[in-house]
Amino acid sequence: MDRLEKLFNSKGFSVKKIYCFEKSVVFFDIGFMMIYVPSDIVLPQPRDDRRVVAIQPNDSEDTPYSPQFKQLERILERCPTRATTTAGAAARVTDVTRLQGCLFYCVGRKRCWKSAHRNLSSIRIALDLDEFIKSKWTKSKAKDSLLEVLCGMDVIDVLDQRKNEYMQYIKEVAKESDSLARDASQITHVIQGLRDRCKQNKSFVSVDVDLVHKMAQKESLLLDYRKKQKLAKSMFKTAMANFAKFIIEAEQSTHELDEAEKTMKKAMASIDAMA
Repeated sequence: MDRLEKLFNSKGFSVKKIYCFEKSVVFFDIGFMMIYVPSDIVLPQPRDDRRVVAIQPNDSEDTPYSPQFKQLERILERCPTRATTTAGAAARVTDVTRLQGCLFYCVGRKRCWKSAHRNLSSIRIALDLDEFIKSKWTKSKAKDSLLEVLCGMDVIDVLDQRKNEYMQYIKEVAKESDSLARDASQITHVIQGLRDRCKQNKSFVSVDVDLVHKMAQKESLLLDYRKKQKLAKSMFKTAMANFAKFIIEAEQSTHELDEAEKTMKKAMASIDAMA
């Protein structure tokens, strides 16, 4: 488990939840992705880990034909072959999972899981653990690819403006977050330079008061940037969650309206034929 933690961290991810069944890990929630442990790999449930959540199968004969799975199939059909975002080309999105309350719908496996932990309605990229280990997925690529998946879902014209507003807001928050990260990195570099100069002065048993004052000012500024970064990160996560919830419901409503329109056209054609 420690090695997996290091692997997730090296790619920029952190484990949010560890979902287990019969004392074995079934999948990891790492934010924008759900990482599934294949059935031929036995990964024991970690002890005394607050992130562990017990789950159980929630399948039935009708599960593969449920509206949730049908929607996930439509989503996968529209997924781009490769990500074309600022983060560069990511691996192809071949599977997704829908979170809905206590339920997890994974279209690639045609499985539904149930837990005691409730989640906001959302979509996550899904991948097997062995494939994730070999892949070049990073948190940045997963974020951009998931956003592409959500943006690629169809909605009716009356909701298209709201969809564009969500997309623009998320883009602006992400841009601001990146700008803050760059500024914080520059200040950190300046502080390190000032610290090196202070160490040189200490070797001569002297203290440059102006230098120490500058370093204190820069550290205070860095702390302010860190607070803004944390706020921007929280705003981005909230915006993505709200956008996912909106797009899932909007796409389903759009599909139902399209199906109703097709049914009505068929009925009218039958009536015309009978007249």
